[in-house]
Amino acid sequence: MITVINTQKAFVVPKKLFVQAIKDMLHTIDFGHYSLSVVLCGSARMKTYNTRFRGAEKATDVISFPAHKSGILAPNKALRGDAAYLGDIVLCPEVINKKRKDWNQLFYEHLLMLTAHAIAHLLGHDHVTDEQYEAMNAVEQKMFAVVKKNQNSLFYKEMKRGKK
Repeated sequence: MITVINTQKAFVVPKKLFVQAIKDMLHTIDFGHYSLSVVLCGSARMKTYNTRFRGAEKATDVISFPAHKSGILAPNKALRGDAAYLGDIVLCPEVINKKRKDWNQLFYEHLLMLTAHAIAHLLGHDHVTDEQYEAMNAVEQKMFAVVKKNQNSLFYKEMKRGKK
């Protein structure tokens, strides 16, 4: 199950399409039976989370809270219940919208790219070393590719409208 809680009002994020994009990403990496939660919040709340959990007194675009702390998870169809819960993701659309311009991306494109990045962190990936970065990036790109191709995805619809 994918749970999305949207506490911010500045940016429209269609819940049904966002949930479907996350499901598609998880399915493409064989984690379709796993669950996670996503919170979309404003910059003030994100600053609070970032200060409390990361020691950085500023709003950031995304924070991941993995439920598993034992290395990189491999797809395992036998995990059920609490064991199949990947963790929590907190996204700040306001910061995402500002940073997307540095990446020359559309809003939903950057939102989904960061969602894929956060999911990779929930799976235990990190990007401290070059080797870790390459492995994490491969997982992210696989997830992101599926939503870029899906004509019902948030990104695809925004891209067709041509908004930057």
